[in-house]
Amino acid sequence: MKPIHRRYLTTVSVVWATCFVLLLLVYFIVLGPQSRAKTRLAKDLANKQQSCQEALKASQPQTKAQLSQQVEQLKQRVADFAIDLKDSANLTFDVSRLANEHKIESFSIKSQNTSAYAPAADAPQPRFIQEQHVEITFDADFNQFASFLNALERHRPVLFVEKFNVTQPAGGHTVSADQSPSAGPKPQVTMDLVFLVKKQHDT
Repeated sequence: MKPIHRRYLTTVSVVWATCFVLLLLVYFIVLGPQSRAKTRLAKDLANKQQSCQEALKASQPQTKAQLSQQVEQLKQRVADFAIDLKDSANLTFDVSRLANEHKIESFSIKSQNTSAYAPAADAPQPRFIQEQHVEITFDADFNQFASFLNALERHRPVLFVEKFNVTQPAGGHTVSADQSPSAGPKPQVTMDLVFLVKKQHDT
C-alpha cells in the first residue's frame, strides 16, 4: 500500500472514531437524560390521567352508591367478629340467655384478667382489636354440653372457645372432649371464652 493511501485511511479512521466518540458523548450527555425525562413525564401523565378518571368516576352517583354499599358490607363483616367495648356487657347477657335456653344448671360467668393474656412486649401489638376473656362454669350432661357448645360457636359476634375442662363431681377425674361422661351427677364444666373488642381511638 502506498504511503499516501495509508495516510488517507489513517485520517479517515481518526475522523470516524472522533465522530463516534462525539456521538456517544452527545447521547449520554443530552439525548439520554432527555429520553429518561420523557419516559418519566409520560409515566407521571398516565398516573395523573388515571387519578383524574378515578375522581370523575367516584363523583358519579352510581359509584358513590356502590362504595357506600361496600362500606356497609365491610362494617357488617367486622361486626360479625368484633364489638364495641360498650356492648361487651350485652355479650355476657347473650351467653347467659343461651345457657337458659339449653337448660344449663348452676351457670355462672365472670370476666378474666386480660393482662394475663396480653402478648409479649416484643410481639406485634394489634392496633384496632383486643381480646376479652370470660370464664363460665356450669353443670351439664353430654348432650346439653354439646348443644350449648355448638350454640356458642354459632353466635354472632363470634365467640371463641379457648379451652374447657369437664370434671366428674364424684370421682374428680377429667373427661376429654371426645368422651361422653358416665351416668350419675352431671359433670361440671369450666370454659374460657374469648371475644374481640374494638379498641377505643381518638377521632
